[in-house]
Amino acid sequence: MRKLAAILPALLLSLCAGAQNLSDIIISEAMPACGNSVTDSYGRHSPWIELFNTSQGTVNFAGCFLTDDPGNLTKCQIPKGDLATKLGPRQVTLLFPTGDSTMGTFYLNFLIDRGSTIYLVSNDGRTVIDSITVPEDLPEGSSVAKFAHDNKELVFDDVCPATPSPRSVNGRHNQKTRSQIMQETDPHGWTLSLIAVSVVFIALIILFLLYSLSGGIFTGK
Repeated sequence: MRKLAAILPALLLSLCAGAQNLSDIIISEAMPACGNSVTDSYGRHSPWIELFNTSQGTVNFAGCFLTDDPGNLTKCQIPKGDLATKLGPRQVTLLFPTGDSTMGTFYLNFLIDRGSTIYLVSNDGRTVIDSITVPEDLPEGSSVAKFAHDNKELVFDDVCPATPSPRSVNGRHNQKTRSQIMQETDPHGWTLSLIAVSVVFIALIILFLLYSLSGGIFTGK
C-alpha cells in the first residue's frame, strides 16, 4: 500500500503534464482555397490547416479533435498510432480539410471556407485548446495566420490575412533585434565602447573610495 501511495502521485503528475503539453499546440495558419501554395500527399492542391508546437518539448496530438462546429467538438478525431502526430519543438505540420478523413491521418471530414471558425479540441472531447477564424473577406490567394508580437515567438496574439507560408513558422521575421538596431545606429561600436569605459571608470572610483574609507577606519582617522 505504501508503494502504491508513493507511485500514484507520480502517475497523476505525469498525466497532468501530458494534458498541459497539448495546450502548447496552436492553429497557426489556415487557408480555405489553396491555389498553388501547397500540395498534399495525393498531389492535389487542397485547403490546409497548420498546427504549431510552441513549446520546447515534443507533443503528441493524436486523439485530439478538429471541428468547424462549436456544437460538435468531436467532429473529426486525429487517429492514434501514427508517429507523425508527434510534433517536435517549434515544429509545424499540416492537416487537410478535404471532407474525407479516410484519406489518411492528416485528412479531415469537413471543409473550410471563408467565415469558418476552426477549433482544436483536446483528447477529452471538451476542452478547446485553440481556434482561428477565416475572415469572410479574406483576399483570394491569402491565408489567415497568427503572428507573434516578438522575436521569441512565444505568444501568438496577432491574427491577420497573410501570404501563405505552409510548413514554416510564422513570425515577425522583419522585426529587428536589439543588436541589429545597435549595429545600425552605432556601426563602429563607439557607443558600446564609451559605455564600457564609463562603467570601468566608475567602478575604479568606487573601489578607490572604499579603500580610502576602510584605510581611514583601520588607521583611526
